[in-house]
Amino acid sequence: MLLLQYNADPSIPNDDNKLPLDFATFDLLDDEGVCHALYDKGAKTTDFPTFTSVCAYQSILCIKKLVGNATNIAGAWDSYGQDLTILHSVMMSSSFQHPISPTAPPPGYLSPLLQALDDAQNEFRPQSLQIARVLLEYDRTLLDDECKAWIEERRSWQMPAEYHEDFKAIAWIAEISQEQATNPSHSGG
Repeated sequence: MLLLQYNADPSIPNDDNKLPLDFATFDLLDDEGVCHALYDKGAKTTDFPTFTSVCAYQSILCIKKLVGNATNIAGAWDSYGQDLTILHSVMMSSSFQHPISPTAPPPGYLSPLLQALDDAQNEFRPQSLQIARVLLEYDRTLLDDECKAWIEERRSWQMPAEYHEDFKAIAWIAEISQEQATNPSHSGG
């Protein structure tokens, strides 16, 4: 916060092309007040673990702000030595490998990557794999055969009514991804 008070720009990378948010600790990412201040000043990230931590521990509003700051979710990121899009990386991560039924996650299933804090109601709600697969509908640029087969298997699943609000919020992120993929001038990072 002190750096922001002195007008530091959180969207400017260092000599290694890393952004300040890329070095964020869990304590910082868990403090939505600080993160809102960073996002309001244009903070974005090029770091896959940071992005997934934001998705896991912050509200949909924070995720929207981060993506709205031209965080490049459509372009390739280095994820464990592979160039993958952020959505492909999230879908293929081990957090998504838990078995689920075609209609809903199993009782008590709340993987950190699939949670979002609803700050209005101050409670956790699961963001389903069904929602994650919708994001990938907009991001088919670097999908391997395994990922494509995984998505196609889930395309026919029905989305439970309780996830419709999550879908509406996440659909906005998918629109940004599609815009970045078709208009490179909007891509950050």
